[in-house]
Amino acid sequence: MDGETAVGVLGLAAGLGGAYYGWRAMDAAAVGRSRDRFIVERNDLRERTGQLSELAADMHIAARPALERIGGSTLLWDATMRPPLPVPLSAVSVDWQDVEAPLHPRLHRLTQRRLPKESKWRRYARYSSAMRALARPRLFEDRPSFRLAKADWLAPAGPRLVFGPGQYFDLVDQNEAVAHELAAATRKRPHSTPSWRRTPMRAVLRDDPLSLSQRVVLPSAGTLMVRRTSDGEGAFFLLLRMRELSRREGGCVRADPGRHVRQSIATA
Repeated sequence: MDGETAVGVLGLAAGLGGAYYGWRAMDAAAVGRSRDRFIVERNDLRERTGQLSELAADMHIAARPALERIGGSTLLWDATMRPPLPVPLSAVSVDWQDVEAPLHPRLHRLTQRRLPKESKWRRYARYSSAMRALARPRLFEDRPSFRLAKADWLAPAGPRLVFGPGQYFDLVDQNEAVAHELAAATRKRPHSTPSWRRTPMRAVLRDDPLSLSQRVVLPSAGTLMVRRTSDGEGAFFLLLRMRELSRREGGCVRADPGRHVRQSIATA
């Protein structure tokens, strides 16, 4: 090999090496942008939780007028969920169904497409995995929980609730992903109502957002304890959720005590 050939080969190798490392740098930049976008959208979701909840309730009521708000809240129900009279707890029958949490195939596929990149070739496997790595609250554990599988408030023998096994991250992977999508679709125009085409994950639940066969629902119990004062008035405690501790409800006020219903011991 003469000198000119050797110099040419070295130049080609240097050029290829530069292209390779430039390509790698572009890959790293793309992964970084994907992660940064997730964090920005996640922070926006936490800041606008109340406003987004109002928007989501309006969207679902418009799509299915049989739905109603519970009082002035953003919680929704329909006539089949509304007992004609207050129900004492002793009249509610509770059963267990050992069936895994539902996994809606289309909703799962849409969720996978919206997850940030973990590496050049791979996205995070679950929304909870992305949250844990990029936007983890201080309290964030995948604890075993009781999942509401069926609910019949108008059963002839009395109201009946059926529970099954669940994990806290089952809820995060579905509900937080759907909420994140709405935040991303409205970030530039926060007071606008997006089309269902712009929120395909939520559109999967458009016809029946209350379906327990499509959604993961982990019930929580809230207790309002009223203390009568000496002057005949009433006083009660409310819990203000801290932003740094909560996955999304930071800054919101709720009855205290109030928690998700979780198993105290994980079963094998």
